[in-house]
Amino acid sequence: MLRSVEVFYCYSIDTVVSSLLSLCVVSEFLEFVASQELCRKQWLNTEQQCAELSATYSELQRDNEALDTKLKHARSVSLHDIPFENFNICDLK
Repeated sequence: MLRSVEVFYCYSIDTVVSSLLSLCVVSEFLEFVASQELCRKQWLNTEQQCAELSATYSELQRDNEALDTKLKHARSVSLHDIPFENFNICDLK
């Protein structure tokens, strides 16, 4: 009878230890999941910001190209309209 009590006692301790270990692992896993959810939200926010900045960059690039075209046209017109013999750099001030 004593032998069966020892086996039962050892089995109980093993069960308790494994239960405690599994609870520890579960709590660590839940912390990991919460951390991953936070990382996912930050990643999503970063992707949205990247898309907004990309759209803004494209718009600014188009505006810059339009302004470059207008500048080239203005330079072309002004070079044909201003005679160089009468051109004085001091007049530009």
